[in-house]
Amino acid sequence: MFGGVILVSLLAQGPTPVSCPPAALTEEQVLGLLEGGLPDGRIVQIVGTCHIGFFPSVDVIDELANRKASATVLEAIRNDGYQHITLAQARGEVGLLERKIAEISSSNNSARDSELARLDAEFAPRLAVARQVSPQDQFESDAAFAARKGRAESAAADLVRDLENQKQRISQRYADDVSASTKFFQRQLAGLKERTYEDEGTKAEFLRYDADQNRLMAKLGETEYWFTVPNDKAREFYTQWWKLRVERGFEEDTERTRFLVEPPSGDRYAGIPREIEEEKERAATAAAAAAAEEERQQREALARLVWVDESTRLMWTRQDNGSDINWTEAVSYCRNLRLGDYSDWRLPEIGELAGIYDASQAGRIKGGIRLTSTWVWSGTRNGSGEAWRLYFDGGYRYSGLLSVSDLKRALCVRRVGG
Repeated sequence: MFGGVILVSLLAQGPTPVSCPPAALTEEQVLGLLEGGLPDGRIVQIVGTCHIGFFPSVDVIDELANRKASATVLEAIRNDGYQHITLAQARGEVGLLERKIAEISSSNNSARDSELARLDAEFAPRLAVARQVSPQDQFESDAAFAARKGRAESAAADLVRDLENQKQRISQRYADDVSASTKFFQRQLAGLKERTYEDEGTKAEFLRYDADQNRLMAKLGETEYWFTVPNDKAREFYTQWWKLRVERGFEEDTERTRFLVEPPSGDRYAGIPREIEEEKERAATAAAAAAAEEERQQREALARLVWVDESTRLMWTRQDNGSDINWTEAVSYCRNLRLGDYSDWRLPEIGELAGIYDASQAGRIKGGIRLTSTWVWSGTRNGSGEAWRLYFDGGYRYSGLLSVSDLKRALCVRRVGG
């Protein structure tokens, strides 16, 4: 019944290399291997070498599992059997697997709900008793009655917490059971949906190859597709075009992706319709142009806020703080300034301030910087109670008290590149 001579031969081989029968293994032969007591590793080796000649449907997998096939053996059979599965078969299997998983979940949920209902019924009389408080009589003070009532409410609350904890444990146990019971089927389901399948009836017609873009153009039916294929592989494809097959995913994606597949390696090269690829390229070009325009506008906006002295690589604010300020406040103002996405502003050293004085410029300052007063603080201290400031009306340096604010301003600077 199990292909006697062949089966005996397979069983007798032990650890020696597998010598396969003329045809792929039948379901009966695989059942015979299971009943022959071979180790899982040996069965997996035989399946991987000889291959199976039947489709490992949900029903077949169930039958093998009932014959004590391990998860390892079932996985090997499934993987081997799915090598040549068609899209129609895959869709049928997905439907069966989803129904199988739904049946297991439904049965599990029914059992869970019944157990939860029994638990509720067990706790109901205990809760009723715990919540029952006899009326206060004339011999019980209000405080004593309130305490007795509080104890009853606390006991009832403890019972409710106990009930909820038990219900959570029960629900988690059933959820774990569903996960364990459907794990193999979920893996089958995911594997089927992740695979690609031969697009039956679709033949690829070679059109041309763009070596600069690594783009192979082919016609699939009435639609031109663009595939990304390396130069050396494209040349090989061109000489053996008849060997290639076209595959697609389980679900049709938004880009209608197809794959050129090279037997026997199974290497896949994705492609999408020309009109979609061109639209993507137009969108990418538009996005790049928009990004460039945004960057230009940001540069222009920044240029209105700051000026960079290229000779020193110092970036200056285009204007001072605009009001009277003492030295401590000036230091804090620059330290807390957030301008042009920069946060490392500081008061300039006196030499840096002197470096932007220019008697030939409007306001006697470089870079078109606007000052609302001719006195500008520097960050350079002169002893414990004074700091240097620059007088832009003549370019003179003066030392003054830190506390003085009258007509004094803060102009902030940072070094480009940190």
